[in-house]
Amino acid sequence: MKMNVYLYLSLFLFICLMVIILSNFITRKVVRDEFNNKIKLDISLEQMQVAEQKIKIFLEENQMQIGESILEIAKILKVKEGGSEEGIAGQARLSEPNVNGEMVVTYKNGLTAEERMFILAHECAHLINNDPVPNARPDGGNKPLVEQVADYTAAALLMPLDSVYNYLKNNNYTKESSKKRVAIVRSLCKIYGVSELIALRRIKEVYELKK
Repeated sequence: MKMNVYLYLSLFLFICLMVIILSNFITRKVVRDEFNNKIKLDISLEQMQVAEQKIKIFLEENQMQIGESILEIAKILKVKEGGSEEGIAGQARLSEPNVNGEMVVTYKNGLTAEERMFILAHECAHLINNDPVPNARPDGGNKPLVEQVADYTAAALLMPLDSVYNYLKNNNYTKESSKKRVAIVRSLCKIYGVSELIALRRIKEVYELKK
C-alpha cells in the first residue's frame, strides 16, 4: 500500500513537472514570436531607400548634419512638445498649426522618455515625408503604410544609417555571442536614446540596406 502511495505521488509530481516545462516552452515561443513580429520589416527595401533620401534632402536644404538632434529638427519643422494627458487616443495627439504655423505634440500619460522621443521623431517624419499629418499617433499593430514609413523615418532620424552600421561593424556584431550582442544593443540604446525594440528593428533595417 505504501509503495502505491509513493508511486502515485511520484507520478503526480512527474506530471506536474512536465506541465510546467511544457507551459514554459509554449509561453517562451509565444513571447518570441510576438517579439519577432514586432521587429519584422514592414516596408520594402525601395521604400527604405526613398525615406533615407528624403532625410538627406531635408538635412541638406536646412544646412543640418546627419545625426542632428531630433529637438533641433522639430524646431525647424515648428513642432513643439507639450505635456501629458489622460484619455488620448493612441500614444499622442498633434495639434493643428497655430497662427505661427507651430504644432504641439501632447503625449499620453505614462510614456517613457524613449517613447516620447520616438513619437516626436515620428511626427517630424510625417512632415519630412510630406504626409497628411494625422491628429493621433496610432498604437499597436496593423498600421497603415504611411504610419509604417513614418516609423521607419523616425528610427532613421534617431539612428543614422552609416553611424549605426559603422558601430555594429566596429564591434563585430554579427560574429559575437548572443550575450555580447545584447550588450551592443543596450549600448546603442544609450547612445541614441531609444528602446531596445527600436534598436533591434533598426539593426535589421541597417543590414538590409547595407547588403
